[in-house]
Amino acid sequence: MKMDMIKAKVPFSPEEAGYDSSRLEVLDARLKELVEKKALQGAFYALSRHGKMFANRAIGKQSFREDDTRLIQPDSIRRIASISKFFTAASIMKLVEDGRLMVDSSVSRYIKEFDNEVHRNIKIHHLLTHTSGLAPDGGVYTHPYPISPWDIMYNKDANRNWIESFLSVPMNGKPGERWQYSSLGFAVLAELLQKVTDMPIEDFVTKNILKPLGMEDSSYAPEQIERIVITSDHDEFWKNKEDEDSIKIPQGGWGLYSTAPDLLKFGEMLCQKGQRNGTRILGRKTVEKMATNVLHNVPDFCWEHNIMSHEYGLGPEMKYGDIEFLYTPGTFGHEGSGFSLLIIDPVEELVATWFVLEEGWYPEAVVGVSNIIWSGIL
Repeated sequence: MKMDMIKAKVPFSPEEAGYDSSRLEVLDARLKELVEKKALQGAFYALSRHGKMFANRAIGKQSFREDDTRLIQPDSIRRIASISKFFTAASIMKLVEDGRLMVDSSVSRYIKEFDNEVHRNIKIHHLLTHTSGLAPDGGVYTHPYPISPWDIMYNKDANRNWIESFLSVPMNGKPGERWQYSSLGFAVLAELLQKVTDMPIEDFVTKNILKPLGMEDSSYAPEQIERIVITSDHDEFWKNKEDEDSIKIPQGGWGLYSTAPDLLKFGEMLCQKGQRNGTRILGRKTVEKMATNVLHNVPDFCWEHNIMSHEYGLGPEMKYGDIEFLYTPGTFGHEGSGFSLLIIDPVEELVATWFVLEEGWYPEAVVGVSNIIWSGIL
């Protein structure tokens, strides 16, 4: 199926933002190639440098269904999956800078289910850095777990206290021993935030991040369903409301929907050390701490990795030493399944958000796309 890139009007030209416009032509041609050969259902992206958005484009089908001919638009809405963790981390750090939390505090201080010999040593920073030792997401290791922590979400026979159910899965190491990706660890952070603020994570993020930044197309329960991109990995995900009988788990590790330009606003805030267009969300030192590697000699064997010292901040992934990327040392960000990315290069002041609709990990659409983007910096 032949199709062209749809380009939204943006406030700045690439050159005004210090970017080589010819690299956008390369990027668009590459994405078009991947879509036309059906390696991707579609893709859409937004880019800014020095706080100037200079690209917002889209190509591909809005739905994986053959009979749905709608095309992705630059402002199409997409679930951002695990990038939701970035918003949860920012919320936790907002409480830290307000003196209401300390990242070195034990989780058991706020959540009674953790007050036992097995879980008492887990601290807030362990959850933020995926080093708690709690059972990680299913699929991160090649060998199966006897109990998948994700089974808790829709298991009608599970303990109605989801935290007790989660903690019933055996620990997979001591706190701080290994980096092991845990979405439910961020659900615990959301539970902790609610106990401190008396607000669900959805309300806290909306009030303190989304609305102040003018992220009008971002929410945990999007209403404009006709704009939502539907992918084959989650068949019409927005229609599948959580079963009334299933355990309700805070959406600290997932749940947000956004657009490429909306997500760019959050990235620009972080790139500009906590503020955007005069609106302050976090303090400069808070953002600097979030985007500093806090792990040392902590191994990572998830997804067949063999990394002896995984670098991670208080919420975001650090991109210091990845040999395959053109990122500047100090670049940070987060990824979401399906596949969505938010990458921030504070040295070059480049922020990139892109959504590539695919099944699983497809390096041409992640590593390849990022290198095309970063190659355009003047």
